[in-house]
Amino acid sequence: MFIHNKYYYKYLAIIKKAQSLPRVKTNETRFENHHIIPKSFGGTNNKENLVLLTANEHYVCHHLLTKCTEGIYQTKMLFAFWRLATTRDKDGRTIKITSKVYAKLREQIAIRVSQMNTGRIVPPVTEETSARLSESKKGEKNPMFGKPAPNRGIKRPGIGGRKKGFKWSDADRKSYESARSVPGYYDYLRDPERCKKISDANKGRTGIATGKTWFNNGEIEQYSFTCPEGFVKGRKPRKSTKQGLLWFNNGTVNRQYKLNSQPEGFVRGRISKK
Repeated sequence: MFIHNKYYYKYLAIIKKAQSLPRVKTNETRFENHHIIPKSFGGTNNKENLVLLTANEHYVCHHLLTKCTEGIYQTKMLFAFWRLATTRDKDGRTIKITSKVYAKLREQIAIRVSQMNTGRIVPPVTEETSARLSESKKGEKNPMFGKPAPNRGIKRPGIGGRKKGFKWSDADRKSYESARSVPGYYDYLRDPERCKKISDANKGRTGIATGKTWFNNGEIEQYSFTCPEGFVKGRKPRKSTKQGLLWFNNGTVNRQYKLNSQPEGFVRGRISKK
């Protein structure tokens, strides 16, 4: 489950150093329990598999675990590190993380989530399930029942940082309209250098729907990379809203009506607009 590289030996060094120190978890000390062999790997809660680490050591160890594992084990460690690095601990402290580590971690998490969801079929929510979920959140069952809104009384700025209720004056509106109506105001949108920069930034990118196809089983539709069992390629047949309609004209315009329901003055056929 572990790759014996430099990150693995750094991880062991931190663990051995922490085990050699007489650490005791009290109200004054901020040590955190760490599973030497992660629980998701089959590690237990035995004393031999637990070690007390500082918050910084705990963060570093989970970062190292993402670099000395591979396959499903690395995926588990990436999600564990993501939860640790993007949330607060029980004491309300925010874990510090550099922008470089955050960007790399987010990219890796996105790849893993995409791989896990490829070909996944999400069953439709039945009315029975919807009703059960709704009932489970009503009244005192709702975690926010009887509690004040967390953002009550907090002033929030409007669009662009403007205060809520801000209104443009007629003079300001005319000033901005005048500025935008000057010939060449929007020429920067057609600037070759700008357009090339945007084009180069998007080259090689593939959308999340690239390669997906519509499949149906006569009742529901599924947009996926592979054909689910019992499905056929294509969208579910739909009833045409124009079934039974015929073309009529009154010498000026063409309209569609059902036979014998056309307004007075309309005759069967279309007129050419060429």
